[in-house]
Amino acid sequence: MFSIGVNTWVWVSPLTDDDLARLAPRVAGWGFDVIELPVEWPGDWNPDKAAAVLAEHGLAASVVLVMPPGRELVAASPEAVRDTQDYLRHCVDVAVAVGSPVIGGPAYASVGRTWRLSPDERRSAYAELRENLRPVLDHAGERGIKLAVEPLNRYETSLLNTVEQALDALPEDCYLALDVYHMNIEEKDPAQAVRAAAGRIGHVQVCGTDRGTPGADHFDWPGFTQALRDAGYTGPLVIESFTAHNQTIATAASIWRPLAESQDTLAVDGLAYLRTL
Repeated sequence: MFSIGVNTWVWVSPLTDDDLARLAPRVAGWGFDVIELPVEWPGDWNPDKAAAVLAEHGLAASVVLVMPPGRELVAASPEAVRDTQDYLRHCVDVAVAVGSPVIGGPAYASVGRTWRLSPDERRSAYAELRENLRPVLDHAGERGIKLAVEPLNRYETSLLNTVEQALDALPEDCYLALDVYHMNIEEKDPAQAVRAAAGRIGHVQVCGTDRGTPGADHFDWPGFTQALRDAGYTGPLVIESFTAHNQTIATAASIWRPLAESQDTLAVDGLAYLRTL
């Protein structure tokens, strides 16, 4: 059985210490195993306090990185690349503090940044990405943390959209973070894409095809989860969705309307469905 988690973005952005103290007992009480903690900006929340809250409520952690404008590892100034590497290393240190085995997210370019790439330009960009990920991967490896890089859909990036591209672009010691929302848009066969990534899957995020409740949609969930088993994935399935009431994250994720009766309903019904798998 997969452990099931939920990202605090379902309710709030950015996360704060007070938010986590309020959400953790509710998440644990509903029966989640994992709570996912976004690091939007260093200092938004205290990792040591978070570790204590999670321990109190018996929750494991996963950590996700965030790539707003200015965080870039490809086709950017040396200063932007260094700042991004520093931020990613900070995320690794946060993961160590809260006991997350992984940091996941689109660690290559800011979300929403797109540009046209010829085949030669793409090969060059992938080589640059490998070079600029190396210090972060070394930092993570020394601390026992996996870096899982997430392909995004075509409207949010032009660099990595598919599992095939990610496997081509990323160093062998770098893992993939798979997100059902993006895979439903970009992969011709999501289950087959999962199997192609066997041994390289570091994290999995789930939601309905409309970014809402898993199971209240048209996605082939049984086929997808069987493919994860076939690929040897043993990590959590983490519900990632967003509230329409938060201006910053709602705009970034194009959440223009409520996706469930309430955010609590989205989480609880999603958990109940995922348990059936």
